[in-house]
Amino acid sequence: MTVNAPAQPISFSRRAKRLWLSWLWLVYLVRTARKAAKSPSISHANELMQQISQKLLDILNVRVELHGKIPDDLDGILVVANHTSWLDILSMASVQPMQFIAKQEIKSWPVLGKVVVAMGTLFINRSQRKDTAKINAMITEHLRQGETVAFFPEARSSDGKGLRAFKGALFQAAIDSNSAVLPIALRYFNADGKRSSHAAFTDEVSLPKSFWMVLSEEETVIRVEFTDI
Repeated sequence: MTVNAPAQPISFSRRAKRLWLSWLWLVYLVRTARKAAKSPSISHANELMQQISQKLLDILNVRVELHGKIPDDLDGILVVANHTSWLDILSMASVQPMQFIAKQEIKSWPVLGKVVVAMGTLFINRSQRKDTAKINAMITEHLRQGETVAFFPEARSSDGKGLRAFKGALFQAAIDSNSAVLPIALRYFNADGKRSSHAAFTDEVSLPKSFWMVLSEEETVIRVEFTDI
């Protein structure tokens, strides 16, 4: 099945409307992040993340389809997934409140950097080996407290045609906490149901350009495939 299905752009007026709604969403996001920063509960911050994720998915006409056997309870589970787009996090968060592991560089992103910090994201500096042990200890503690933690073992996003080599160090947290690991697969489709790479956020594509490509598409379908634990 091809992953290079042609784009199905919407009219300029619909793009303008989505852009305006996205701007309003960003304002709402900043306000919500301030609330999350004041909340002593990580689970409350994760629930807020779930709400704001679904709002942006609705604005961009991104539909999340769930396939496979979905566990009745995801609490205290380490979730791992392939990494294609910034939409990966939104789609996963819309399904289940969870805490994400992100690369250190995201902290420096304008506006969004402060937001993801407020939402309780755990950051890792992969260039420093000692940082991995520190993050593993933090993940272990969160899992023991019954929270859902997610990360992308590829460490970098791809075009969706295949998988990059896994960085397996963070799996140690599941061993240390005696937690189950839930692998899920994320696949992207356009409005015609054909595999598409329009949402891919790779090294060659900037975040604004990637956002505009998704905003301009008629519909984006993200298929979330659950595997057996």
